[in-house]
Amino acid sequence: MSDVSYNRENTILAWQKFIETGEIPPGHVRKSVADSWLRCRELGVDPFGTSFPHRSKSTLQAMQERYRELAAYATPCIHLLMTILTDGGLTLTSPDLFTYYMLSSYEANPVSYGIYLDEASCGNTAISIAALERRPMFLHKYEKYRLVDQSVSSAAAPIFVGGELQGFISANGISGMAPRYIYELTCRAAEIIGLLASEKPGAEETLRLCSQLIELSHRPTLLIGGDGVVAAANGDSLRFLPLRRPDGKGVHISEIAAGRDDLACFMLGEESAPERSRCNLRTIYGGCFNFLCLKKGGIRFPSGAAYTAVTLELSTPGRQVLASSGAARALPARPEREDKVEYLGRSLAWARVDNVIKKVSRFPSNVFIQGESGTGKEVVARTIHNLSGRRGSFVAINCAGIPDGLLQSELFGYEKGAFTGANREGSMGKFEYADHGTVFLDEIGDMPMSMQVSLLRFIQERTVQRVGSNKPRSVDVRIIAATNKDIEQMLKEKTFRSDLYYRLNIIGLTLPPLRERKEDIPLLAQHFIQLLSQQYGLAAPKVDDDVFDILCKYDWPGNVRELRNAMEKMLIMSGNRRISADTLYAYVFDYDEINSAAPGAASEKDTIYRLLRQYGGNVTRTAAALGMARDTLYRRMRKYGIDVPRG
Repeated sequence: MSDVSYNRENTILAWQKFIETGEIPPGHVRKSVADSWLRCRELGVDPFGTSFPHRSKSTLQAMQERYRELAAYATPCIHLLMTILTDGGLTLTSPDLFTYYMLSSYEANPVSYGIYLDEASCGNTAISIAALERRPMFLHKYEKYRLVDQSVSSAAAPIFVGGELQGFISANGISGMAPRYIYELTCRAAEIIGLLASEKPGAEETLRLCSQLIELSHRPTLLIGGDGVVAAANGDSLRFLPLRRPDGKGVHISEIAAGRDDLACFMLGEESAPERSRCNLRTIYGGCFNFLCLKKGGIRFPSGAAYTAVTLELSTPGRQVLASSGAARALPARPEREDKVEYLGRSLAWARVDNVIKKVSRFPSNVFIQGESGTGKEVVARTIHNLSGRRGSFVAINCAGIPDGLLQSELFGYEKGAFTGANREGSMGKFEYADHGTVFLDEIGDMPMSMQVSLLRFIQERTVQRVGSNKPRSVDVRIIAATNKDIEQMLKEKTFRSDLYYRLNIIGLTLPPLRERKEDIPLLAQHFIQLLSQQYGLAAPKVDDDVFDILCKYDWPGNVRELRNAMEKMLIMSGNRRISADTLYAYVFDYDEINSAAPGAASEKDTIYRLLRQYGGNVTRTAAALGMARDTLYRRMRKYGIDVPRG
């Protein structure tokens, strides 16, 4: 989508300099954006202006009548897209950028209804750039020329009917969602609208085309007909709900809902449950899960067929419920599962991870885990071992924490007298010690190339040969490897062997960062308070609700590990009394850091520098918070030119 990668800080600095001097620092802003800023300046657009020049009501009515047929095919897609996105605003404009249709969840958004969105009137927008460049466009909020527009990001795509441009569709107010996701949804919606308007298909083909939008949804999304039968569902829905019948017929929604109250979440009208209501649904796992109904809306095709679109979010995958006498009752999780599963999470992002873990644990296949530092890679690896039933030990090895010269003997062992300083009796290696168990190779990306060759040979032969010995020993271990590095880039740069990667990556698992599963933060925070209180022999203090709200505002670059450290600090500094927002601001966060920071993850350089300052320049504590070895942290500091800050 861009020639220069978007960077929030660079864009803000570039905008400020451009407004002051008329110059844009090279390499700071995407070319399309820089060109639009220059055009706005030449047109005399006030960057601090707040006006939206509305046209007369008669002009709006005339434009609506002119594009009435196109709107009839576009509005089902727009209502469906609104349900998928769950928030924001959607607009239809004419080819000359007049906004004649809008659907919005924001009170402030309708200011752009009934106006021209050209740059002379309103500054740059995703639509204005898309119109000039005749291609889809995504515009981050800080790329907007007018300050008043910098509260929302937007995506826009042209609508072609029979090869002719008939207008644009735009999605606005979507900060917090991945730009590529919004961009793809908007582009696909434009394509579908163009096909519907040019081919004018029947109800069945219209349903098939609109189902393509549902399939792009990142949450469970259903389209339910007026007869209550599920007409379309995406992959995330099928991952949890029994929507496929052997006879090929559609499933009635009453077959999924655990009770009558749960059924109301899928209805419109007086008997309908409001959005963000909870419902218990039967799942493919035999019990029921609790879901949150994030968004729902009515969809009507030009043929007259009516549907209800519903987007769900998994609320509590760890607690199953079964229907009883028309109502749902909670059942505790199985004790044996509680003993073996060492992680917590009820977000959809984490439910996906949990689903993969349950499927792969009992098989001996190697697993390759990727994720940022602190996301819980070792916890997941240990849980896979716990659920596997393997009778051997779980052995964790940090490949970055062992000097290169000792890694061979650490993994495979050595005979007495094998090298200077060796134990006189020799030593068993980690692979032998973990026989019939699991070896967790953390930071596998830091393993030297020579050691990668030895590991590949072990995987192929399943035998170890101690340093200084010619006798091979058969070993049965499962390998789980993990890294926080970009392994795909390492393969391209040939710093990691592709043949080893494919041997390790039989089952691939990517752990989401904490900023992408924020609904899990209160659950994790409360768990850490309880756990640490038990460890320290203290009564667990009460945590105010607003503390959880504040914790959810922060992006947690150190992920779950950083959250645990923050809760430990608050527990200690609260004096075993109530933990309030004052405690949080006094000992963990600066008020402005939380309440004025824009969404988005900090860069690695900024994260390292911030944590060094937080821990008073203590490299050991900073490395622990980042989940990396001291040597690795020192290398990163040299890479970014960071000196240890003091005070």
